This record gives sequence, structure tokens and C-alpha cells, in this order.
Amino acid sequence: MRAIILTGVVLLIFTLSLAVQLVINTIPGVSVYVNGKLILQTDDPKIALDLEPGFYEITVRKPGYSEESKRINLNESTQIDLIPKAFGELDITTTPIARVYINNTLYGISPVKIKLPEGKYEIKIELDGYLTVEKQIIIKPFELVELHQSLIKFGTVMIENQPEKSKVFLNSDFLGTTPLSTSLTPGKYLFKFEKEGYLSKELEVSVSKEPQKIFVELEPSASLSIYGTPAAQVMIDGVFAGFSPINIKDLSTGKHSITLEATGFEVLKDEISLKKGENSYNYSLKKKSFSLTLESSPTGAMVFVDEKFAGFTPLSTELLYGVHTVRMKKDNLEYFKEFIITKSEKIFVEIEKVSSLILESIQKDTFVELEGKLVKLPAVINLPEGAYKISFVNPSFSNRIRYIFLEGGKIIKFAVDMRGEGYLNVVTLPQNAEVYWLNEKIGNTPLFMKKVPAGKGILRLVKDDVEENLDIEINDGEYKSIFETLDRMINVHFLSVPEKCNVYVNGIFIGETPLNFALKPDIYEVIYKKNGFISQKMVMDLRFDIEERYLNVFLEKVE
Repeated sequence: MRAIILTGVVLLIFTLSLAVQLVINTIPGVSVYVNGKLILQTDDPKIALDLEPGFYEITVRKPGYSEESKRINLNESTQIDLIPKAFGELDITTTPIARVYINNTLYGISPVKIKLPEGKYEIKIELDGYLTVEKQIIIKPFELVELHQSLIKFGTVMIENQPEKSKVFLNSDFLGTTPLSTSLTPGKYLFKFEKEGYLSKELEVSVSKEPQKIFVELEPSASLSIYGTPAAQVMIDGVFAGFSPINIKDLSTGKHSITLEATGFEVLKDEISLKKGENSYNYSLKKKSFSLTLESSPTGAMVFVDEKFAGFTPLSTELLYGVHTVRMKKDNLEYFKEFIITKSEKIFVEIEKVSSLILESIQKDTFVELEGKLVKLPAVINLPEGAYKISFVNPSFSNRIRYIFLEGGKIIKFAVDMRGEGYLNVVTLPQNAEVYWLNEKIGNTPLFMKKVPAGKGILRLVKDDVEENLDIEINDGEYKSIFETLDRMINVHFLSVPEKCNVYVNGIFIGETPLNFALKPDIYEVIYKKNGFISQKMVMDLRFDIEERYLNVFLEKVE
């Protein structure tokens, strides 16, 4: 009870402490402790306590069981679980004695005999120089678990080799550099030794419990660079090594066999002797020779192989592997073919029925589409006579379609411009004017069927000192005709006494004397005027074939 006095009034305030109920779920026969003091013993598995609000540590104990505790902040009715676990017993013995860990906590040196609450436990047994043992056990209430463990001793392996400082790998894992020693459990192991400039070596070792020493000597290594013409498949001692040019490393010193093969070339077999370090081998394969038989209709056509006269059809000749050209001529008939000879062949040609089309492109990476296949240009295509629609393809440009008529027994050359192209006819008066398209001279007038790049630009015509610039556009495949008259200009020198007279040509003021002015060939009215002087009018005829004209006038003063 507290008393508070307020100006002659006494107030009495009563403070009551209200108890809070705590319910404990446990097992029968436990002793209950509150903040370390025994409160009660009961066979009831459910215990109710009335406690004032506050902090408490609640503990339950029972012989043969684990002690269970819980710290709580009690401010309202609360229910908690404190379930002790029955103990079992674990007895661990080892040979030899060793450290014993239970759930990663060191419990001591074997033998170890301890009581543990029921449950699963991780057991680890360690001893230097022996293989660590890890096991999982289950402890059951009131039962004894016995664990007797014999430890396996590591075998010590001392490793030396020549040369020293070699890398050592154990079952592909890096172990260190020689000399070194390591401890291993008994068994078989694969050691690998490596050092720059030496051949790697593998060694299988049987490790026992007793120490042992191994010594390995590495052989010096050699590398071999192979290069030559053409690129070839390389075999070393009958084993595929790659394609030339190639650098082959980690070869043993001494003699080796080498085989080089390439399509269309004679096989090269050789023996080489390698010294320690870098070695090189240069080669040149000989091409194989094949028979080519040529027949034609009409017979007796002249034959040129690679542009050299070879005889008349029918003809047989020997050619080396690779690209060759064959040209046949008979009277006004002609045939041309380009091919790769990879075997002996026989060719028959009806010259009068076949056309030879030589295709080129101004741009790189251009292909012609033929029978669903793309053929890279330049290319020679042999087709029966007739009209063809040909499609040209380039990844950097739009596809171009061209129509070509092929005549039997003729060789036709066709160059495509993937930018697009048209045909230009240009006629000028007078003739022989220079013609420029897209800043490039394409000829002199008259021009007929001149193939030019498509596009929009200036067509420039130049004749002596006369120049005309025409803004035109040529579309892909378009035929465009230009007719232009080029007017020559005459340079007229207008002079007067006195000077600074105003000059008018056909009524238009063009300047003050002295004055130079270019005019087309024609008849003009010229007037000279100056204040204080009498004007003069005259007719000037410039239709004559002259380049310059002088017009000097004397003006009289006004009286």
C-alpha cells in the first residue's frame, strides 16, 4: 500500500501482484527446479505452476535421463515442453589408442566410455600417421553400444627424381615438386612426373604400411615444327599428329618416322632424327599426274591447255593435279572450260551446241545461283545455247537478276556490278565530248550501250572550255539515252574612253568598263552609257568561229 497526500487529502493506493500460470509438458517422475530450487516431484506428465511475472530458468531432472532446461520471460499464461531423453551408453576402444571426437567435440583418448542421450551421433577417431575413421552411431535408451576400431597406418613414400624440381601429380592432383615425401594409406597409386624440356612419365606404386623410396629419371624432350606446301596430314611413328603447319611437342630424342599426305599429291615418307629442344622439317610434296582425253564434234579442233597449244582433237595428255583450263577452236566455233583435275578423265564436247559463259563481279564474295547451288565468282560455266535468267547474290548487296542469251560455239564474258547497272547512250553536238559518271570518266561521245553503275548523280559533259552538268538517275537494268547540244562561249572585252561606262547587253546591265564577259555565239544589241556623255548603241555579231572579241567605244561629251 502507498499513501499520496494532496493538499489536505490522503489517497491510499493498493498494489496487487497477479500470478501467471506456467504449464510444463514433460514425462512422469521428474523433479522440477525453478531458478535452481527444487519446487516439486511428480508422476504427472503435465505440471501447472502459478508464478509472478518475470524471468525464470525452468529445469527438469530424472535419473537415467538427460537434464532439460529452458529460460523464459513469463508475463502471461505460457505452455512449454521439457522432455528428457533416456540415456544409452557408448564404449569406444581403438588399436592403437587415439583421439575420439563426438559431434566434432573432443571427448578424450580411447578407451572412452560415456553416457549419451538417445539419438544419432557422428564419431571421428584420429591419430597422427593413421587413416582417420568417421562413423555414425545410434544411441538407444538404456542400451550399450560398443565400438572397437583398428586404425590403418599410413605408408610413407619418399620421392626423388632426376632432374630435381619436377612436378609430381598423384591421381591427377598436384602433390608438389621433387624431392618430397608423403604419407598414404596402403594401396595402388598412379604418380605422374612433369618438367619443362623433359618427357612426362607415369609410375604406378603399391604403397604398404612400411616406408619406401622411389626414384624416377626423366628423358629430355624434343619439339618438331613441320611446314611446307601444300598443307598436309602429319603422322609421327604411325600416329596422327595434326595438319601442317604444326609444332609437335614432347617427342623423345632420336629417330622417328614421318608421313605426309595431301589430296592430289604423292605420299611423302621420311625418317628424321631429333635432338633435345627445337627441331624443324620443311617439305614440298609432288603433285600426282592424271590422264586427260579430249574429243570434240566437229573433230580436229585446236586444243589449248592452260593457254598453251597442245594439239588437235582427239587428244590425250598428262596433267598434274589441280586447276586447269581447256580451250577448243574450230573455224568460227570456240569452247572454254575451267576444271579441277583429281583423276583421269575423258571429255567429249559438241562445240557448236555449247556456250562458254565467263562470269565476273566487281565486288568480292559474289555468287551466281545455278540449279539451286551457289557458285563463287569468277567462274566459267558451260551451258547449252539459249536464253537464261541468272541470279547474282552478295551478302552486302541486293540480289541482281540478269537475262543473257547464249550462242552455241561462243565464249561470252559477263561482269556484274552488284551496286546495280544500266546502259547509257550519250550523243552531243559537237561530238567527242568527255563523259563523266559518278566522278569517273566513261568515254567520249558518241557513247552507245555503255554499261555503267546504277545510281543517282551528275553526268558531266566536257568539250574544250564548255561544260554541262546534268542531274540524272539510272536504275538497275535501265537503258538511258542523253542528247545534248554543247554551246561554246566567246569571251568579249568591253572597253571605252572614258572608262567606267555602263554596259547593257540586250537591255540588261552587265557592268562597267573595262569589262570581260562570256557570251554564246549570237547577235546582240550593246549600249554604252555614262552621265555627261552621249550614249552609243551598236549591234554585235558573235556567230563567227572566234574565241575572243574586243569592243572599244569612244563617247562624246554633251555640249
